[in-house]
Amino acid sequence: HDLGKYSKEFQDYLRSAVGLLDVDADDYVDAKGLKGKVDHSTAGAQYIWKKLAGEDPQQRVAAQVLALCVASHHSGLIDCIGGDASNFGQAVFPRRMLKVQDKTHRDEVLRVADKDLIARCDELLSDRNMSAAFISLLDRIGQHNADASVTLTHQQFGLAVRLLFSCLIDADRIDSADFEHRRTRRFRPLGDYVPWSILLGRLETHLQAFTPRHPIDNLRNQISAQCLAAAGRIGGVYTLTVPTGGGKTLASLRFALHHAQQRRLDRVIYIIPFTSIIDQNARDVRAVLEPAEAPQDTGKVVLEHHASLTPEQQTWREKVLTENWDAPVVFTTMVQFLDSLFGGGTRGARRMHQLANAVLVFDEIQTLPIKCVHLFNNAINFLAEQCNTTVLLCTA
Repeated sequence: HDLGKYSKEFQDYLRSAVGLLDVDADDYVDAKGLKGKVDHSTAGAQYIWKKLAGEDPQQRVAAQVLALCVASHHSGLIDCIGGDASNFGQAVFPRRMLKVQDKTHRDEVLRVADKDLIARCDELLSDRNMSAAFISLLDRIGQHNADASVTLTHQQFGLAVRLLFSCLIDADRIDSADFEHRRTRRFRPLGDYVPWSILLGRLETHLQAFTPRHPIDNLRNQISAQCLAAAGRIGGVYTLTVPTGGGKTLASLRFALHHAQQRRLDRVIYIIPFTSIIDQNARDVRAVLEPAEAPQDTGKVVLEHHASLTPEQQTWREKVLTENWDAPVVFTTMVQFLDSLFGGGTRGARRMHQLANAVLVFDEIQTLPIKCVHLFNNAINFLAEQCNTTVLLCTA
């Protein structure tokens, strides 16, 4: 994706920016004025397109998807078909692939780039299994939506592309950030979380300490027991309807943790519409999963990400991890969730791949805006059917 950085134009820009070129040198440029204006993404995209886009239609699909992600890794996913008055309905993607050498420097960078790196790229691009895996995903989407509209199927194709794009964006941002700010490395667990078995032990110990004193306590225990039993089910989309005061937070947590352990999922994400509820629920769950007797795990299990958190309330670790939800239990808002799936640019898209191989718990799901229902349902079906994700829709 950064192949274009081998070009002399980008190297002059980079060396000028960090002071490696004297201001009087012939190659010196105004780095501030050129920020974001030196094209370093098209070269890699053109390289992929030229290597893969042969006569095989499946290869061409894989080539376009890979080239699209690379070409978009700073701007957010670009349009492939024009939507402005000047180019409405016109194919935009081919123009990017035909962008002139003076701007992309593709042949130049291929000539000067590290030979081992190019050889490795060629090896990956020549692997037919790579293209076949993505085409297989598209085929599964088509089969799952055989009776649905073409628009719905195409939207899920778009989500598959965005999922791949998310992986690229997150890897790129982590690599850059850890190079520039070495201390951030120690904040990243990179998926090495407190084991589910330990978190489950803490939750079960907490639940067993409850002594029923009122009739409603027995009902809460029954609800919790049913959630425990349901955790053994296969992945999919489930509902949990519990009246206010029925212990829904800990009951849903019990389902989520047991289900995540049994299906070897990566994380549990709570999506809640109101920040006031997030504060309360996150505080209750943190008290259970990050107990005082386990100080080594304080701040390393539950991660909050919502607009009500001010910079002063967050640690440096939390600020780093909210960028990509790298935590075993995450509390966030519906706004942040929808942004990860549909938002423009790269910030929200970076988190999308964390929704795969996870348990998503939606609280107060009845508050979902009606205008978002169709998009939401289609995205949830994609995550459940294609991404090994289990979804729990909760309401009172």
